[in-house]
Amino acid sequence: MKTFGSVLEGYKGIGPGFDTMRIVLAFAVIAWHCIPIALGSADSGKHSHAWVLWYSVLPVFFALSGFLVAGSALRLSLGKFALSRALRIIPALVVDTLVTIVLIAPFFTTLSLVDFFSNIETAKYLLNIIGKIQFTLPGVFESNPYANIVNGSLWTIGPELLCYLVMGFLIFSSWIKSSLKVAFIFILVSVYIIVAYWVAEHFELKGEGFIIHAGWKLLIAFLAGALCFLLRFRIPYSPSFFVGVVIVFVLFSLFVPAQWDNSVWIVVSMPLFVYVMAFLGLTPLPKVPFFDRGDYSYGIYLYGFPIQQAFVKIFDISDPLILFFSVVVPITVLAVFSWHCVEKPALKLRKAFSFSAQAAR
Repeated sequence: MKTFGSVLEGYKGIGPGFDTMRIVLAFAVIAWHCIPIALGSADSGKHSHAWVLWYSVLPVFFALSGFLVAGSALRLSLGKFALSRALRIIPALVVDTLVTIVLIAPFFTTLSLVDFFSNIETAKYLLNIIGKIQFTLPGVFESNPYANIVNGSLWTIGPELLCYLVMGFLIFSSWIKSSLKVAFIFILVSVYIIVAYWVAEHFELKGEGFIIHAGWKLLIAFLAGALCFLLRFRIPYSPSFFVGVVIVFVLFSLFVPAQWDNSVWIVVSMPLFVYVMAFLGLTPLPKVPFFDRGDYSYGIYLYGFPIQQAFVKIFDISDPLILFFSVVVPITVLAVFSWHCVEKPALKLRKAFSFSAQAAR
């Protein structure tokens, strides 16, 4: 039987489809953000017949990360793992934060430059560098449909750091070497999600806080991806099963009301999303022209939102589709800069000991 593990070995440990997947997922995030940024609300996308597709983007992204990071975690000490993750995330985040403050925001603030740079809110935006995410800058994008939010994408930095903390625990405890123990953590978090969402609904808790934060579903996606890697020699690489899963998702999307906050859906659907991720990642997908020159996905993620907000402000774009095609080129330019001038040099420091760095090439 052909398994994920045997296919991965055949490609010398580097899944041939992961590069394409990262770019497609990164631009899928941009496409999704075009809806609230252009219209002021994401409701039309959340309740459309494509709701499963929109819902899947971030969980699949995090599952992909879990799959690749688990490969590194099996070989790295805790210290090298922490260094590897820090070098991958922090340098580009630092530059993005500074570029946003110095080169983007001053053109869109309603304040004078003196007032803008002396405002405490501007100084607080620097906290993004250490993962304490700030979404606003004084006077910036105040009249946009999605008002005041400079970079909404950064909300996932917190869940990403949580994923790495959990992985750090798995390395420290050596649990990463046991699929049963990783499965136990996955089940524990899944049960928590189901119970927490039930409590929130039963007691009519309003808003999103720690108890029902959307980041929990990203954590179980990450854990499911890691578990998939650990069980790679037991999971069949089956085109027919893959097609079956896709058909199920299409039928759900067409005939089942949107389940964004249904905790049972969040948990039960995750293994299926992970299967789709791993199958595609281990399949030789066509390369996206130009984008095979580097891993531009992180730069697309970092710079996408503020560029989209800027284009709405400058050109008064109210159509999500027009917004998407308008921003592809400028976002790509910044992503190329981020990769070649910031991320790739940092990556060279860790490539000797990191599997995921080699996967990013």
